[in-house]
Amino acid sequence: EGKIVVSEPDRFDASMTTLKAMVDEDSEIVTLIVGEEGQLEEAQRIEEALLELDDELEIEIHEGNQPVYPYIFSVE
Repeated sequence: EGKIVVSEPDRFDASMTTLKAMVDEDSEIVTLIVGEEGQLEEAQRIEEALLELDDELEIEIHEGNQPVYPYIFSVE
């Protein structure tokens, strides 16, 4: 709604804060799309941290190579 919701200097922390706000008890699948500035290793760290929060989540990581955004997240 036009407001900044998360502001963290560390990209991993910003990603986790964002995803914690997106994931709820009805969430089943989290998709991480890694952009040009993202890192596959960091995406895997995010996956591990999410699974510690909810081991029933299905997490998919895809290389999107999109410019501008290091990661795009989708939660279903």
